[in-house]
Amino acid sequence: MSEDEDLIRTRNTRTGEARKIDEWSVQLPGGQRARFDVTMRYEHGICLFGLRSDHPDFGDVHLVDSDMNSLRAALGAEVRRVIEGRLSEGWLPSAQLEVRHHLKDRSISAADLEFSLRLRLRAVDLLDAPPSGNFPTVTVRDPHRQERVTLRAHSEDFAALKPRSGKLTDPEVMAWLSSPVSRDEPSGLGRTVRPGSGAEERALLAALDRFASALSDRLAPDRVAREGIPDAQALVRMMDCAVQAPSGSAPT
Repeated sequence: MSEDEDLIRTRNTRTGEARKIDEWSVQLPGGQRARFDVTMRYEHGICLFGLRSDHPDFGDVHLVDSDMNSLRAALGAEVRRVIEGRLSEGWLPSAQLEVRHHLKDRSISAADLEFSLRLRLRAVDLLDAPPSGNFPTVTVRDPHRQERVTLRAHSEDFAALKPRSGKLTDPEVMAWLSSPVSRDEPSGLGRTVRPGSGAEERALLAALDRFASALSDRLAPDRVAREGIPDAQALVRMMDCAVQAPSGSAPT
């Protein structure tokens, strides 16, 4: 410190406990947020920034730094430690796969049909516990929310389970509303959740994408004019090629 700097004295009017000057929040797995009060106090003429939180996973975190950016970096490291440690206990990285398919008869003429197939793959954490409830139900989470989902076959139909009438206070109605089945469409949905990286599920979707590309090409007007509409055996050959084709190529 130079002689000129040594002559300067800062009048500290900020006595007592640290003052809150800001609030930071951190998103945790399952959609929860931990909030941190950013405080400021003076000590020996130096401005110090600190953090405190009422969140149970960060109640013992006491970070202090004279540089706000360093404080933010230290908090990031602490959050990673907590997520990788305490918040990850009992959770398994998993893949949730949902399938929907439907052949819709538009009832206009014999040719008015619509077929759809949809698969959705979602990376989740699975709570390592046996399925519970009247139906196989598991708890999953992603960075945005935590929820219970029902494991179900596409052929299952839960429409008959919904109460036809009754007040919201009726036990049967309350049980239905609290069940994750009530948030699903009654039928036409299959769902499975498997621990793992989801590599096999991604490979399945990639093969289906190659098959869809091949079928779309095969239904181009010029090819239909030359070869007609593909029959079931042609579909089998296209799918066989799609399964064996290298990733990124489209069989014909």
